[in-house]
Amino acid sequence: MNWKPILVGLVLIPINSLLILLARVSPTFAVPFYNVILFLFVLLVINGFCRAVRLQPILKPSELGLIYIMLSCSTALTCNHLLTELMPVIGYPFWYATAENEWKSLFFRYLPDWLTVSDLRILRGYYEGGSSFHRSAHLQAWLWPIACWSTFLAVLVWSMLYDPQSMDVQGAADLPGHRIATHNGYAK
Repeated sequence: MNWKPILVGLVLIPINSLLILLARVSPTFAVPFYNVILFLFVLLVINGFCRAVRLQPILKPSELGLIYIMLSCSTALTCNHLLTELMPVIGYPFWYATAENEWKSLFFRYLPDWLTVSDLRILRGYYEGGSSFHRSAHLQAWLWPIACWSTFLAVLVWSMLYDPQSMDVQGAADLPGHRIATHNGYAK
């Protein structure tokens, strides 16, 4: 596996995220994300310059594609749309549960404690305001669910980047239960 595009992507992700936060404009309103296209354009210019000087590019098209995917995923995770949707969901069922809607008896048993915030005193500060997130009780209540959701999102992004078909056929054949595409169908 060539680590060059992963290293370039890992260097560009914090720069990309910082620029998104500083711009205060969400690039996720249009797909493909214009900030990622700009980064890709800069990499193509650098690649073209290196090709003119060294007669070979620094990055191959497949490597540029991987960097594009990494930056697109980081853009989607950095922009406010993800947190705008996720943060209220963490405490929503507990805050809006009433005797009339019977949510407590209907589905509270299916909501894991480690993915939600159920303490109404903590949620009051979130939903009504007039409080700070930086109080120790709030940090303790929100830290574990945020860490769990962040881990889930990181694994989700990694699974989007990981493509077993890009592995060589022999390496992929060693994976248990993995199917390898052939010209006439699938081989086990």
